[in-house]
Amino acid sequence: MEISPWLYSVLFLQILLVFGGSLLRVATCIFK
Repeated sequence: MEISPWLYSVLFLQILLVFGGSLLRVATCIFK
Protein backbone atom coordinates (compact mmCIF):
# COMPACT_ATOMS: atom_id res chain seq x y z
CA MET A 1 0.00 0.00 0.00
CA GLU A 2 1.46 3.31 -1.08
CA ILE A 3 1.05 6.39 1.11
CA SER A 4 0.30 9.56 -0.79
CA PRO A 5 2.38 12.73 -0.18
CA TRP A 6 -0.63 14.80 0.95
CA LEU A 7 -1.26 12.30 3.74
CA TYR A 8 2.29 12.89 4.98
CA SER A 9 1.77 16.67 4.93
CA VAL A 10 -1.51 16.37 6.86
CA LEU A 11 0.15 14.13 9.45
CA PHE A 12 3.08 16.56 9.70
CA LEU A 13 0.70 19.50 10.17
CA GLN A 14 -1.16 17.69 12.94
CA ILE A 15 2.06 16.87 14.79
CA LEU A 16 3.24 20.47 14.34
CA LEU A 17 -0.08 21.74 15.70
CA VAL A 18 0.05 19.52 18.79
CA PHE A 19 3.71 20.31 19.41
CA GLY A 20 3.11 24.04 18.92
CA GLY A 21 0.13 23.98 21.27
CA SER A 22 2.02 22.28 24.09
CA LEU A 23 4.99 24.58 23.53
CA LEU A 24 2.68 27.60 23.74
CA ARG A 25 1.22 26.33 27.01
CA VAL A 26 4.68 25.86 28.50
CA ALA A 27 5.70 29.33 27.33
CA THR A 28 2.64 30.96 28.93
CA CYS A 29 3.33 29.10 32.17
CA ILE A 30 6.92 30.36 32.23
CA PHE A 31 6.33 33.97 31.21
CA LYS A 32 3.26 34.57 33.36
